[in-house]
Amino acid sequence: MTDSFRWGGFDPRKFCRIFFRNFWMIIAVMIITYLGLTLVDKRTYTPSYTSTAVAAVYPSTSSYRYHTIESVSDLSSKTSVIVSVLNSDLFQTGLHNQYSSMEDCTIDSLQVPNTDLLILHATSSRPENAFEGIRLALEYYSQFSGNLTVATEIKTILGPRAPHLDGGSKIRANRSRLCLLSGLMMAGLLLLMYAAKTTYKTERCIRKRYKNIRFFSLPYISSGAKNIKGFLSKKSIQEPIKKLSIEIKQVLHKCDKKTLLVTSNTDNEGASPVISELARELAEQNEKVILIGTEAGQYESAPGLDPSDQMEKYTLQDVLQQKCTVKDAMFYSEELKVHCIQLGQDNTDADPSYSADDIRRILSDCLEYADIILINGTAWDLPHHVQIWKEAVDASIALCRQEDADYFKVDQMLNDLQNSESYFAGCVLFGF
Repeated sequence: MTDSFRWGGFDPRKFCRIFFRNFWMIIAVMIITYLGLTLVDKRTYTPSYTSTAVAAVYPSTSSYRYHTIESVSDLSSKTSVIVSVLNSDLFQTGLHNQYSSMEDCTIDSLQVPNTDLLILHATSSRPENAFEGIRLALEYYSQFSGNLTVATEIKTILGPRAPHLDGGSKIRANRSRLCLLSGLMMAGLLLLMYAAKTTYKTERCIRKRYKNIRFFSLPYISSGAKNIKGFLSKKSIQEPIKKLSIEIKQVLHKCDKKTLLVTSNTDNEGASPVISELARELAEQNEKVILIGTEAGQYESAPGLDPSDQMEKYTLQDVLQQKCTVKDAMFYSEELKVHCIQLGQDNTDADPSYSADDIRRILSDCLEYADIILINGTAWDLPHHVQIWKEAVDASIALCRQEDADYFKVDQMLNDLQNSESYFAGCVLFGF
């Protein structure tokens, strides 16, 4: 189980690119969280306003309002009885029945110890009800207080005060923190997705795993916009591709190899520009180069490959079918400064009618006009085609792009090239 686990490394620069490219997702998650919390808050939270007043209890049978010590002590005991009346469910129900607008208003009373003073609270979801609640509660109490054994009346001496909001919504108070937390969680998810992706993310990891393979380094190359002439931006690629071409040329000369198959685990959209620029650099180093593997429809997407009408007529498929010679199928690219041979329309046949010997014959004919033959192995869609070319060429080299460096695909490609009959020159790490 531990053998299946593999750490592909971590490149902070590449992760920052992914992070800023997907930063809109973090913003979107934060906005969705904000709107969602606002909706939940509206559905679940009910505001609560409280108004407060201080009242005193007076004996209703007294002809004067000045309390003696004895009367205060007596009123204190009566006040406690009044508190229980005001806080009873029966009083609350009667108040709501008497004043239907006060249905959500709750009256709460508290006696100041050993006094005839009351602290009254009126709580409602509407501030106007909280403000009027104490006055209406005392008015309702006065309607039946004369019938009680404790004949008393209640008069407010302070208040009621303007209602104030109790506490507030916890969701609204923590909404900003929760939005920030959701953004951080989304950023963490992006980090987890990057780290868990089954690809080689750094040169160090792939070099550490394959210590017996020669590796070449090449920075990322983009084909650029359509209004830029040529495959690549010359300033960004000139020096790295020149160094790569020198290293590959030295390997081929040292091992006396002249036909090189360039293959990759990805599509030719990323590989073909590299192969084309490699051919151009080799040509600038006074090497006669033939590039095999340009597609018939590539003239529009690849400026510089503009063969004449006669050149367009013949393809590699025509050479294999002996409809023409290698010289007839060759055309010269002014942009790349090399001769090219396009594939033709039958390169996707599931059962090719040619063998490795046929390919060797064609490569032998090509060597009459060039010193180095480059074959674009990414131009064939089926593995069977590539396998035939692997058997026919002198050497092969792999192109591994960081964006598509899946563990299993890269391992399969490198193992196949190492076990093939042709000489394995190494692997170009592209865009790491």
